[in-house]
Amino acid sequence: MNAEAFTGRIVVIMPVRNEGEWALKTVRNLRASKAPLTDLHFFIVDDCSTDGCCDIFMRGNPDDITLIRTPTDGGMPHPNGQGVARSLAVMRNPGARGFYSIDAHETMETKHGIERLVLDAEETGGVVMARSKNLANGSNVGIGCRWCFTGSGESLRFKGNWIRGVETTGIVPVDALAGACYAWTPQTWAKLQGTRESYGFYGLFDIDLSIAARFIGVPVNCNADVIAGHLYRGPRPYAMSGRWRWWGYVECFRSMFRPEIWERHFAPSARAVCRKLRDPMLEWLINTPRLLTLQADFEKRKVTTDEAVLQWMGIA
Repeated sequence: MNAEAFTGRIVVIMPVRNEGEWALKTVRNLRASKAPLTDLHFFIVDDCSTDGCCDIFMRGNPDDITLIRTPTDGGMPHPNGQGVARSLAVMRNPGARGFYSIDAHETMETKHGIERLVLDAEETGGVVMARSKNLANGSNVGIGCRWCFTGSGESLRFKGNWIRGVETTGIVPVDALAGACYAWTPQTWAKLQGTRESYGFYGLFDIDLSIAARFIGVPVNCNADVIAGHLYRGPRPYAMSGRWRWWGYVECFRSMFRPEIWERHFAPSARAVCRKLRDPMLEWLINTPRLLTLQADFEKRKVTTDEAVLQWMGIA
């Protein structure tokens, strides 16, 4: 595989919300890193930004950028979330050779690194992420995540723990995607059939994609030789915790796991949070038949059992 000789279109998917100068910096950095014959196209979704960070992409009609703007209702922002943005990009670009999904505050530190990830995705038939570097302090963050669940019942909580300090090269299998920098092919996305279009807006896309891939038999890897910079920061210019994350939690787990598995392992904590927050959206997601319909369809495509996935996640 020769990344420098890559040909074909790669679509960079970039949801944006209030990123200031970083949205433009990200585009400029990725342009500079591409191989000579790569047709690199940016699909940018301005998801209700209020700081004008995407206005610059409307100047001069750049031919390597498609800009979509989420409309506001009476001036009130109603973001659609990153799951919608990333799935829409794939739908709009059926002729692309590969897709590279990022946040709007990232860099590609490895020359022709995007091409290398797409080539890896073609070879493995899966989703391939880059090693993550923290742009805030220059540290090496890690090569994906391991599952970490704590508590049980109403106190069940989960997160991904970064795989840090591993001296390795090449393709490395990982449990959970992290760092928001990964590539896939149209063929892989057809297997995944997109994401559960998370009502959580931001913060659960990685988890959703990783679990769906495990169920369907799509490999998830990291190329440890490709480094992507990510501005890990706080506070963020958008919500990634609280009720929004729990919206995504319910939609993700309820639409993939069998109903009895959902009820036994995941529903108790969601219901406890719902009682605490008194949030009607969360209550609706916990009870709507719509997610049962989605789960029934997903059930037909599984190649891995719920019990095996629970064991992989360290729950059972």
